[in-house]
Amino acid sequence: LMPANMARAREARDGALLDALMVDLCIECGVCSYVCPAKINLVASHRQAKQIRNGYLAKNRRSVTK
Repeated sequence: LMPANMARAREARDGALLDALMVDLCIECGVCSYVCPAKINLVASHRQAKQIRNGYLAKNRRSVTK
């Protein structure tokens, strides 16, 4: 997992990139937030990224089934 890349994709709301970065592999354990030198709450960031990715996937499933 690459927190910096996931943060950029989240800010851009790029569901396809978040899917490619496999944001769903994050188990929200908090280790990345703990070791982050900038003290960024990465767990919250990844949680939001997962929501964006899930919305992207749901939208694409609907368009495929039409």
